[in-house]
Amino acid sequence: EEVTEPGDYCIDFEECKVYFNPYEDVSVADAEIILSTCDKPVFAFNGSRDITIEGFLIEAFRGMGITADHAENITIKDCEICGIGNRAVCVDNSKNVVVTGCHVHDTGDGGVHFYCGDRKTLERGNCVCEYSHFHNVASWDRCYEPPIRLYGVGLTAHHNKIHDCPHSAMLFGGNYISITDNEVYRVVMETGDAGAIYGGRDYTYRGNEVSRNFIHHVGSSVGMGTMGIYNDDAMSGTRMENNVFYKVQRAVFLGGGVDFIANGNVFVDCYPAIEIDGRGQSDDKMWRNMVIHTLHDRFYNVDGLGISAMEEPYISAFPELAKIDAYYKADPAPHIPPSASMENNILCSERKISYTWCTEGGSFYENNNKDIIREELASYITPEQLDVILNS
Repeated sequence: EEVTEPGDYCIDFEECKVYFNPYEDVSVADAEIILSTCDKPVFAFNGSRDITIEGFLIEAFRGMGITADHAENITIKDCEICGIGNRAVCVDNSKNVVVTGCHVHDTGDGGVHFYCGDRKTLERGNCVCEYSHFHNVASWDRCYEPPIRLYGVGLTAHHNKIHDCPHSAMLFGGNYISITDNEVYRVVMETGDAGAIYGGRDYTYRGNEVSRNFIHHVGSSVGMGTMGIYNDDAMSGTRMENNVFYKVQRAVFLGGGVDFIANGNVFVDCYPAIEIDGRGQSDDKMWRNMVIHTLHDRFYNVDGLGISAMEEPYISAFPELAKIDAYYKADPAPHIPPSASMENNILCSERKISYTWCTEGGSFYENNNKDIIREELASYITPEQLDVILNS
């Protein structure tokens, strides 16, 4: 009696029967039902190297699609990965892994997830996800299972298209993360307090770039709403340049961190274009606990690896970290004000730059940000982007 709508199904385990109402555009004669019992990866590269997987359709497996652990020089090219119970591709502790030209959709969990590079030595993993198409992931775990996850050092996502997902398009954290030239739309459709591209809660995440992306039509209005690029809970130092945002609530969100660069971005119908708060100096109990304990511990014991951000290689790679150390040395419960540089941005939005709670005393530099009307957009964005804006 529960199988009433197209796509509904029910499994009668005692009778070993499946009841299924097919989709309206599929005839019963042509319908195909696939029931998988395989919970192992299709390909598992453990300590493997110098392998290319090309042109495969990987479909209907309960577990992971492809896994790699301590692997090197692996290429996954022109594959379609769908109907996977967990993640399409999950790569750990590996180097020089490239996912290129793939189509990933209808997964139970996420898409391509990299946990690579050495946060202790800052050795780069050099793993790349590029020229791939992601949609309708996270059918099972609806939150924090994004199409692309980049955690570690020296990871890249560029020239990907991502759309129609319940939560974030990309989650990132670590160092030397590059997210460039991607198109992202209709993501974060079912949650609030989330971002299309999200990272958070660590002063040592430095050297990261989110640039030349086209982010548009991001949902939703649930709870606190959503963001385009979400630098959460005092994550700092992200460089955000030459992105185009259209119909994105809080397009660039700076959640209490320092040393941000927002340069040359185009904001159309965003509300606001850039929003800044100062939670790092808030006296609220929750934010005090974050600064005194969580951020302190992650600063002086990076990823629990027993290395401080004031030691090599961090202090040479990111000398601006000394400012955070000075705050903690002066006061074990410091109030750390936010800071950001915002230059050369194009603002075609009613709400521009919004300084909200606890930003007093912060260091902000605004220069050459220009207000324009919609008729002037053609001078600042590509014809393809203009077409989306004018005809959506």
